[in-house]
Amino acid sequence: LAAQRTAIAIQHGRLYERERRIAETLQRSLLPAALPAGGPVEVAARYLPATAEIGGDWYDAIPLDGGALGLVLGDVSGHGIRAAALMAELRHALGAYAHDGRAPAEIAERLDGLMRRRGHENIATLVYGELAPGGTLRVVSAGHLPPLVAGAGGARLLELPAGPPLGCGGTWEHVELRLAPGATLVFYSDGLVERREEVLDTGLERLRAAAAKGPLEPDALCAHLVTALVPGGGSEDDVAVVAARPLPTRDASAGAPAPPRAASRGGPR
Repeated sequence: LAAQRTAIAIQHGRLYERERRIAETLQRSLLPAALPAGGPVEVAARYLPATAEIGGDWYDAIPLDGGALGLVLGDVSGHGIRAAALMAELRHALGAYAHDGRAPAEIAERLDGLMRRRGHENIATLVYGELAPGGTLRVVSAGHLPPLVAGAGGARLLELPAGPPLGCGGTWEHVELRLAPGATLVFYSDGLVERREEVLDTGLERLRAAAAKGPLEPDALCAHLVTALVPGGGSEDDVAVVAARPLPTRDASAGAPAPPRAASRGGPR
């Protein structure tokens, strides 16, 4: 009896490890192999898989007309192959909508409609922004953690309209603002800030404080945040970080970021 139960446990363990390897391979293959380089907006990213089950964190950087860069970071609920497959579906659909010239709020609306038409049981959070060479940013949040802006004067979290996660239905608004010259925009997943038995605000303040002391160059800032905030043994959840900033230009306008303003509203179709 002991040998029989041990054999079953070993078989289950092997099946779990096999599914984990498949999910991790699928997830990594669907993340961008390389980020856009040589344009007027520089970008960098980091991704660390969870030490437990593979989740559905994903990111992308999409070159747009006029030198702008579309930046996205999303998190699909659940773990394993199902989450990784939905992650791929959302990434490719968002890329198509962005290249088609859709506004950020409309992109969130269409992704939500896609998920509900397909009958997905999972939901997903997402933050998507279009960062132009002059520092103008249009950004929408679908239930995701607030983006961070790091600059010479420190770091702050952006207050965005609270749109629902994708797959739930609802309405979304994007806001438009201007980054100060030299400032860096950061998107991140909850694995970077959330800890068990700790309120989320504590993790967000830890992130803000670390960013305020870090470099502003995107690749160095990503490395700094991962080193400062991810435990030595790794995170129980996936960690994804994307940072971007416009390169200095001769006609870059100076001044502090303008207050966010609602620019568009979308709803389910």
